[in-house]
Parts: sequence; structure tokens; C-alpha cells
Amino acid sequence: MALQSCFKISDIHGHVGNYRYHDDREIQGFPKIIYYMRHFQAKHNIDPKYLQVLDPDLTEYGLQQGFNITFDNELDLIICSPLSRTIQTYLSLFHDIEKRQRIPFMLDTDLQEIGEIPADTASSKAQLKQKFPQLSSIIDRDLAEDFNDKKNPLYSSSSNSVKQRIIRFHQRLWTQRNEKHIMIITHAGWLSRALDQKELKNGEIVKQIYKNGVV
Repeated sequence: MALQSCFKISDIHGHVGNYRYHDDREIQGFPKIIYYMRHFQAKHNIDPKYLQVLDPDLTEYGLQQGFNITFDNELDLIICSPLSRTIQTYLSLFHDIEKRQRIPFMLDTDLQEIGEIPADTASSKAQLKQKFPQLSSIIDRDLAEDFNDKKNPLYSSSSNSVKQRIIRFHQRLWTQRNEKHIMIITHAGWLSRALDQKELKNGEIVKQIYKNGVV
């Protein structure tokens, strides 16, 4: 199955979902082509008992999904939620190490899933470094020690907190990043709120073209 068959292509002029953000600061690198991706199949997606497990992994099928598809679109940057299933999705999709190393990669805490149940809560920074030693320096660079504290108002599941996270993330994307072709790997809840769409399937990608920097 070609990955492109999952695309829902649409032009977005000046907004992300229902959220709008106006800023007088200089915007960077427009137009931008953003590929919003939901992670591959995770254990809690097929077995409800894993909803009460902290930061569940992908299933065996999910781990293999990236080996069965090809993503050949131009990319300048990949930004990923710091949960295990999204990081595993990145490593599976970009399993060619040489290709993966050519594309800058970063983790962003504002891409965490919006719920507060164990399945939507990330492992600790130390646990992630142990699980993904090849990304240890990136984890150190991008994550604070308390990034996974869902009691922190910045990352709570309240409607306002989620709205502010989505705005913060896109604000940084517009004003701090010059890259034009960007992939974002995140979660169903986050994507539904950010893009004002129904829940995406595991591994589904939505391509959006932004003409300006208004969120």
C-alpha cells in the first residue's frame, strides 16, 4: 500500500481548525507544506486494557507498518510527540538509517496526546533514553525533566489548555522555523482538535498547504 493513498489533500488559508492566531512577528518559510500523521497501530488501539498502561508501545503490526510503505515526498524537518508510539512510528517509517539521518528530527512536548489517562501519558525522560538510546541526545535537548506531568496546566486535558498547546506549537512553527516541508507525528485527539476533523486512522496522513502564518 502506498502511503500517498492515505492522503487527504486540502488547502488551508489562514487557520488551523477553529483556532486563529495573529502575530506581528516575521513569519518564516511560507508557503509551508505540512504532513500531519497519526501514529501507527498501538496496543491500546486494539485492547482496552492498555488504556491503563503507561505509554503503551506499538503492536507488532504497528512496528511493521513503516516497512510496508514508502514516503518519498520532500521533507526538511520531522517533529514528533515524545510518546513511545509516536517515536516508534518515526523509527518504523524512516527505517532506512541513512535516509533518516539526512532529515532533521525533533521532539515537541506540545504534541503530546490530550488525555490524562496512563495511555496518553509519556514515559519519563530517563525511560525514553533507555528505550531509544539512538535518540538520547535529542531527548536531552528537547525534553524537560517534568515534560510528562499531566497535572501541569500546560499539558492538562482542559479545553483551554489543549487550545493553547495547539496555538503555541503552530506559533513556533510559523515564527521560528524556516523549513517548508514538515512532517508532524502525533495523536488522534490532538489532530482532531487541531485540524477540526474526524479521528484519523492509525498511520493516516493529512497534507495541508499553508499560504500564510495565521493560526
